[in-house]
Amino acid sequence: MKDVKKVKQEIQQVNEAIFNILNYYTCPPDCHSFCCNVCPVDLTDKEYNKLRRLSCEKTDKSKVVKYRRAYVHQLDKPCPFLGSDELCTAYIIRPVTCHIYPFNMTETLPPLMQIFPCMMGKEIYKDYFEYKIYKIKKNNDIGINQAKAEISEALRGLDERSNSYYLSTDEDDNVKTIVLTFSEIFDFLDYLRFCQNRQ
Repeated sequence: MKDVKKVKQEIQQVNEAIFNILNYYTCPPDCHSFCCNVCPVDLTDKEYNKLRRLSCEKTDKSKVVKYRRAYVHQLDKPCPFLGSDELCTAYIIRPVTCHIYPFNMTETLPPLMQIFPCMMGKEIYKDYFEYKIYKIKKNNDIGINQAKAEISEALRGLDERSNSYYLSTDEDDNVKTIVLTFSEIFDFLDYLRFCQNRQ
């Protein structure tokens, strides 16, 4: 079993990879900050204290909840730091939970990363499926036709999946997500860099 320090280092590396992945995407304004309205925000003690220096009044609206094996501060929804212009008033010091969205870590062991099908998430899905096809072709996989059919089916259901996400009132409302292992996160980032270098 991995020790806690190694797990934390691994999660930090994955988060950094996700920050880099998200540099290839932009959240469209017509999303209207849906995640800020629907998703509770989990904060570490360090993140909580940073936000508290910005606004005690807003941070005091948080509650302490059990998350995995620890306790975290959780801002209620809609996020109290969401401005009337639908922009984050704490953007520069936003917590990791917000920084990696639409990625979100599962509570499974080992942990995995799921992607929520918001507007930006849909674009990531499409590129991820392209990456899967690229990988299958590169490996001369004999099951390429079946894999392509499955990916095409997933893409056809993408709008429905995204619509059901926007109709939900909670991020846990049985929304279908795709789930990636940590190694797939790193491979996907390498693929995005490869595509950028080809242009």
